[in-house]
Parts: sequence; C-alpha cells; structure tokens
Amino acid sequence: MEEYFSEFSEDSACVDLGLPLPENGIYVDVGCAWPDLRSNTAFLRKRGWHGLAIDGNPFWKHYWDETPNAKFINAIVSNETRGSFDTSGPPDMARLTGNAPEVNCIPLEHILVAHGIEKIDFLSLDVEGREMEALLSMNIARHCPEIVVSEYKTHGIGEDFRVKEYLEGVGYREVHRTFANIILVR
Repeated sequence: MEEYFSEFSEDSACVDLGLPLPENGIYVDVGCAWPDLRSNTAFLRKRGWHGLAIDGNPFWKHYWDETPNAKFINAIVSNETRGSFDTSGPPDMARLTGNAPEVNCIPLEHILVAHGIEKIDFLSLDVEGREMEALLSMNIARHCPEIVVSEYKTHGIGEDFRVKEYLEGVGYREVHRTFANIILVR
C-alpha cells in the first residue's frame, strides 16, 4: 500500500487520477520545506524518483541531509534578481515580501542547468505567493514538466490563479484542485 504525505492529498490525487508517473522520474520541488511532512514529492522519493528539493530558508537543510533521492539546494527562486526574504515567522512560511532584508534570487533555469536537469516529470511550486515568479524563471518549453502542482491559495495572501492561466495558455489543463493547490498536466 502506497504511503502519502501531501497536506491536502495532492499526491494521492495524482495516483488516483492515473497521471503519468514513470517508474524512474525526475521531480523538482520549489519551496520544499520538510522532506516528508506536507510534502508533494515524498511519495515520489519512496518510489525511487530522484530530484531537487529547493528552499530559500536554510532552516530546512539539515532535515534533507539524510534524505535519499534528493539534492537540497538553499536558494530563493524568482525571475527577479533581488528581493526581501522574510524568515521571521514559522520556517515553512518564509517568503519574499517587502518588509525584510534584501537578498539575491536565482532563476530556476540556472539551478536546473547546473544540476543537469533536462526533462522534469513532476514540478511542485509552493513559494508563498510567488509561484508565478518562480515558474517564469525557467524555460518551460525546454524542461516541459508533465505534472505541475502549484499553490494558488497562500495563507495571509489569498488566491492567485496566474500559474494556472499561464500554463493553460501553453497547453496544460487543470485536472484537480485542493484547498490550496492546483494540479495541471501537459
């Protein structure tokens, strides 16, 4: 029996909907936080998938040190070069905001190229209201993720459907929606 970890059952929805989950896939988890708790990609690691776990908050690094099939990267992903990154609240709510010290941001494309990631089978975006900026920082046509799980409802910020609208404009379709995340397939 498969074990699931997502906060709102996004992982089990992917399986129940019969989405394309190859035997040895590649995932990229932007805004990964915990390796297992409330993770959209933990079930993939349990299946033997490999990938990148990316988070701007260095708090998470030691939790990922012993996680198999994952390379943790401490980076703030955005299509902007600099931003104010706030880590004063709970660690899983760290975010780019206007009320924090300025930091450098890095495009997701740079990270993918540096780690030799070409095709992405599963992309998870949970960067506290900046999912669109993270998505726009990669070449989607080059990496063409098969499945995208993106947060659209961020605590304290509200709803944002720009990722859904953008992806639908380039050939994706929504297949499931939970309390806070949308699942789209190519």
